[in-house]
Amino acid sequence: MDTPPPPPEAAAIRLARKAEGLSVAAAARAAGIRISTARWSQIENGYETRPGGRRAVRGRDQTIAHMARVVDVSPERLEECGRADAAAVLREIQRRQRMKVTPPPAPDPLTPEERRITEEFVRAIRAGDGRQQGDEEERADGTA
Repeated sequence: MDTPPPPPEAAAIRLARKAEGLSVAAAARAAGIRISTARWSQIENGYETRPGGRRAVRGRDQTIAHMARVVDVSPERLEECGRADAAAVLREIQRRQRMKVTPPPAPDPLTPEERRITEEFVRAIRAGDGRQQGDEEERADGTA
């Protein structure tokens, strides 16, 4: 049973994953797409086992791009491996990640004076206003 060699991008991804200290399962979970541990392994190995033997496997561009992102394989490295298609997808993933910057906090809708009054009101409520604890229940019943 001949085993096809892994494609260059698969070898680069496997090497980078090992260098990161990630298991196949951890890398697959971190991919951000639906990829099983078994499929990740098949792509890294360059083959899948089928009845009658092993068949060569080449990951789709988006799958390779997401795998590369997890293990920090650059778009340039993917291009060196002959996967310009996956490199383009990875560049888009990276561009989108850069755009997901946390927006600045919303401005305070209150003026400084409104803020001061609100804070004084809250402090007064927390400190209590001298009423007995049962007063609230009496008012709720309609009795004073």
